[in-house]
Amino acid sequence: CCDINDKNSVSGVLSKHPDVSEIYLLAAQSHVGFSFDSPDTSAVTNGMSVYNVLSSVLTICPKAKTYFAATSELFGGANPEKSYNESSPYDCRSPYSIGKEMGTRWIKYFRQMGLFACYGVLFNHSNTYRSKDFFIRRITNAAAQISLGKMKNISLGFLGFYRDEHWTDFGVEMMWKMLQQDQPRDYVVGTGETHHGEEYLDLSFGHFNLNWRDYVVIDDTLKRPNEVVRLIADSSRAQKDLGWNP
Repeated sequence: CCDINDKNSVSGVLSKHPDVSEIYLLAAQSHVGFSFDSPDTSAVTNGMSVYNVLSSVLTICPKAKTYFAATSELFGGANPEKSYNESSPYDCRSPYSIGKEMGTRWIKYFRQMGLFACYGVLFNHSNTYRSKDFFIRRITNAAAQISLGKMKNISLGFLGFYRDEHWTDFGVEMMWKMLQQDQPRDYVVGTGETHHGEEYLDLSFGHFNLNWRDYVVIDDTLKRPNEVVRLIADSSRAQKDLGWNP
């Protein structure tokens, strides 16, 4: 057990495994919507945890390679026609992403200190392990439950978003490949295609021959204070260096 917000806890775990060769920092306050309710703890958890890990790595296992899970939310999605690559400027629109930005800064700092540390900007990704408080799992579960007569409707917020989505397992392979490089380098991973929020509903409810408009209730209280509208990846570097195949 490890508390990433407690440097002593992180150091204690690494002290038991001083010969570790690869470290994947995936733990975080991972829900963007929740971060608006606890901005301070979200920013600290997603940012200072990187310091806690890398400062411990520096003293305990400096030869280990460390991967940090950054996020496409860093880019903000202000320009609806723009794809994002490793050089795109940040435009954070949530406490969640502000914390992740801090994490990327720590990665670059400790890289200057001689560690092999890098981050991946994986665009949206899901699999069957995704919890039901995330959009895709929430609506697929609701569609199934409604088709069985176990639910009558589902309340959702903003549907006018566009997201670049891939299957998590393939993205995780890219994380591993980043740590197989001779030198640390950061990468964007995504499909290069973006899909409207209503498309996910069409597919989920359409699978059961249902029209989602008959069951979805729009609840303004579920909308974020600051929306990220459109995200789409330019993964050219990952395609070239890592063999990423969207």
